[in-house]
Amino acid sequence: MVTNKTILLEVIKNFRFLQITYHIGLLFIGIGLSYFFVPFFKLPNLSLLITLIIAVSSSWISSVFFNDVADFEIDKISNPHRPLPKGILSKKQSLNIAISFLFISLISTLFASKHIFTLIVFYHVLSWIYNTKPFRLKAIPIIATFIASIASIIIISIGFLATSTNFSTLKFLPTNIVLSLIIGYTLSLPIKDLKDLEGDKNDGVKTIPVIFGIKKARILIGINIFISFVLSALLINFKDLILPAIILGFFTLNTLILKIKDRYLVAISELLWVIFTITFVYGCFVVYSFI
Repeated sequence: MVTNKTILLEVIKNFRFLQITYHIGLLFIGIGLSYFFVPFFKLPNLSLLITLIIAVSSSWISSVFFNDVADFEIDKISNPHRPLPKGILSKKQSLNIAISFLFISLISTLFASKHIFTLIVFYHVLSWIYNTKPFRLKAIPIIATFIASIASIIIISIGFLATSTNFSTLKFLPTNIVLSLIIGYTLSLPIKDLKDLEGDKNDGVKTIPVIFGIKKARILIGINIFISFVLSALLINFKDLILPAIILGFFTLNTLILKIKDRYLVAISELLWVIFTITFVYGCFVVYSFI
């Protein structure tokens, strides 16, 4: 018998805390960029900061449960441990959770700023066309990761606006940094599709792993991430970043392709954590280059 406690624990576990950390990190990246580039920077008060953390986390969680419904057939193969394919939740319950967190994100940002509210709405629209038919842009390679990269830029923009109620503040967000992030995310985000290979193939979703297979996809994604590191150094600060970009990019490439006998050095289940850590280290170099 499935108890309420079991359901609650399964729901919480399904929040995917690595991605929540990623979203909160993007928020703080936006605030950090504001510190360096907005002349009238003022640190957001604690109340606003907590509100924005709740908003971006709730936006992500909402997209997760909408995605679970849209990807039900995929998850039965690739992610049978999730609450929907396990039968812990019904599709209706998943939709109710998604809608609840959608409203939390909208209401919290409405009190924060109408401009931030607009950005959150845009984030949800992108999430919808990414996941859901008749659009379901996640089924189109490059377009899918480009949409995901724009969603990430939206969260950064929210952080950037946290110090101002004026939408025109975004004019201070450096174009070269935005371009670097869009290229980097577009090239790198196919890594998240590696674990869903069989489910995506069964559902007709043409991801990089589906098209090229795991071996070639890991090589291609590794090369893409290496390129994104180097391009970011060229676009942001060549002098200070080119060496760490090359070293960490090469390390990332090898993380994806190196094998011990017939087994990969880093399993697919561990890749996101490892790449997230490497990217965080590179981000520290980027911040240092601004000081």
